Amino acid sequence: PPAPPPQVFEPHPGAAAEAAAEPPKKKSNTALFLVVGAIVLLVAFCILSIVAAIAIPNLLSAIQRGKQKRAMGELRSIATACQSYDTDNGHFPMTGHSGDSYYSIVDTSALSSLLVPDYIAAVPEKDPWGNPYSYGVSTDGREFVVLCSGADGKLTLSAMPTQPVQTQCFEDDIVWENGAFIQFPGGRQRKCGGSAGP
Repeated sequence: PPAPPPQVFEPHPGAAAEAAAEPPKKKSNTALFLVVGAIVLLVAFCILSIVAAIAIPNLLSAIQRGKQKRAMGELRSIATACQSYDTDNGHFPMTGHSGDSYYSIVDTSALSSLLVPDYIAAVPEKDPWGNPYSYGVSTDGREFVVLCSGADGKLTLSAMPTQPVQTQCFEDDIVWENGAFIQFPGGRQRKCGGSAGP
């Protein structure tokens, strides 16, 4: 039998008009999104950098200030124990005296056998920066001093102040003599040199 003739489908009369009425498809905006995204990331990075530049120094300063306060508290504890010892014994703890200086300075570890456990549970030996606290007593046992070397770990006080001195550097010594602090942090503190790491 002969092959059937091919079928021809006539388009609907309105199909061409509908196709012409559809808006053309938009081109991809990937490049625009990448540019906008890069700008947003750059702005965010700049803001974070500014915040970090302000916050990090303030945080480090707060850490150092906290260490100063802790050191003052521990020096006060040592001094209170020494004063209690004086009340019972008539003189401050005698840790030996050598040289021509008024006070013979030793590490506070030398106080442990004299003060523990009757006057203090444990003598603080290391300051918050990891350096030893120092203690000195006069030859007659009537005066004493306890010292913290500050953030740089170096005792730099060459003579005891005659009036209380407020310091502004994390590296400055903190000093208690007899009944009170005679050199101590006061006001705004800053790193003046040396090592003041956290």
